[in-house]
Amino acid sequence: MRKTYTKAVRTGVMLMALMILSGCDLALFNPKGEIAEYEKWLLIFSAGIMLLVIIPCIIMAVVFPWWFRESNQKAKYHPEWRESKTLEKFMWGVPIVITVILAFIVIQSTIDLNPKKPIESEHDELVIEVVSMDWQWLFIYPEEGIATINELYLPVDRPLKFRLTSQTVMNAFFVPQLGTQLDVMSGMENVLHLIVNEPGRFQGASYGYSGAGYSDMKFPVIAVPMADFDAWVLKMQSTDNHPLTWAKYQEMVKAQPINAPVQYFHPIDKGIYLRIIGQFMDLKELEEHMMHMHHMPASQP
Repeated sequence: MRKTYTKAVRTGVMLMALMILSGCDLALFNPKGEIAEYEKWLLIFSAGIMLLVIIPCIIMAVVFPWWFRESNQKAKYHPEWRESKTLEKFMWGVPIVITVILAFIVIQSTIDLNPKKPIESEHDELVIEVVSMDWQWLFIYPEEGIATINELYLPVDRPLKFRLTSQTVMNAFFVPQLGTQLDVMSGMENVLHLIVNEPGRFQGASYGYSGAGYSDMKFPVIAVPMADFDAWVLKMQSTDNHPLTWAKYQEMVKAQPINAPVQYFHPIDKGIYLRIIGQFMDLKELEEHMMHMHHMPASQP
């Protein structure tokens, strides 16, 4: 009877695991970038270390009540038992060791995974300016003079520097298979360094609740070899029918489309990204603050 029960439980656990894993692609465990690969193993190692405590506790929570049940005559009761130095050393020592290991991992990974830390490479980094809008993503390639809506084209094996901001409320930029979710805010800039290690098509999205249309703020990420990326850039630059001007940008801001289609722009107004950030800043107050910091008199109008 006991063997039948054990076999049934084991089969049930295996079936549940298959059902969970077969119906979805666990992006966090299928990394396509150097940062995402680091984060995957960090997650697995940290979970494994913590399971050293969780699994024995679960086992003891089941075994102890079963063994010391009233009907078990083999269980010995020792009312005079008070303490065990060996048991106390184990009970205190193991959690302390695990805490020290996890603390070391957290400190080291925080340094290694600093989103503002550039990625070392023989190739020049590609700068991409990202703007979170209602309810779409604007990607600007300032050095190439092109921009896209809801599509991110990336070269493989080339360091990427994302400069991120928001047109409206706080949001979160995340491509799980590339790594590191980062918040974006209006009037401010955040910086994220990533790299893609192999070609493919991935999924990026908004991972911060920002209003009614945030669940549709998804965008494909297309990673291609550097030669193909350069060809794509030349193709985009050959079309001058869709310029991204400040007036066009204001039209997109007012439209607030949900599930907006992919769009391409060339040429683009120089400095449009900085203008997006600057529209939320009081330049007079900023000047006075900078003058105060340098102990200089403010300029007269």
